[in-house]
Amino acid sequence: MSSSTRIEIVGFRKRFKDVEVRIDTLTLDASLNVLLGANGSGKTTLLKAVAGLLKHEGVISFEGTSIYAEERCVLPGEMKTVDFLSALRSLEHTDPDRLKRLLAHFDCERLLDRRLDALSKGMRQKINLIVTLMVERDVYLLDEPLSGLDKTGRSQLTAWLTTAAETFVCATHLESSFTDVKHKRVRL
Repeated sequence: MSSSTRIEIVGFRKRFKDVEVRIDTLTLDASLNVLLGANGSGKTTLLKAVAGLLKHEGVISFEGTSIYAEERCVLPGEMKTVDFLSALRSLEHTDPDRLKRLLAHFDCERLLDRRLDALSKGMRQKINLIVTLMVERDVYLLDEPLSGLDKTGRSQLTAWLTTAAETFVCATHLESSFTDVKHKRVRL
């Protein structure tokens, strides 16, 4: 994994019925990039396009691999957390030590024997983030990653984002997000 993967966006256009998201040129070249904008400004659209999940006009280029995490995580409620993480880890062939570090970092080791549907919104969000971050990629695209997290959870996330070697692009509509850490802020 490389540090600060440069993402170049040129002539981006995506049209939805009567709304168009348009970005002439944008370079995301910091280790932590924050897309800030109102609801409907195109943050999620851009993240999905960078991840290759949406057809669009224009060019998005970067070297390496990416993964996208939706704001609303859908977890199989009847499964225990440990079974869910184990199943995903075997599918992605992830490093078990990385998963252990993430569980410890987000203080989620105590949740392993609990059913996913018994977790609070904040705890489900932490599991959603762990599921995404346990997969080693060059670029992580996180849609409203602070949603549902309490002050401790927000601190845990920003600490991970600012010490990891990968590149992160986070979308948020909250002006106060990520103000206490070094990042590149882009208003959409």
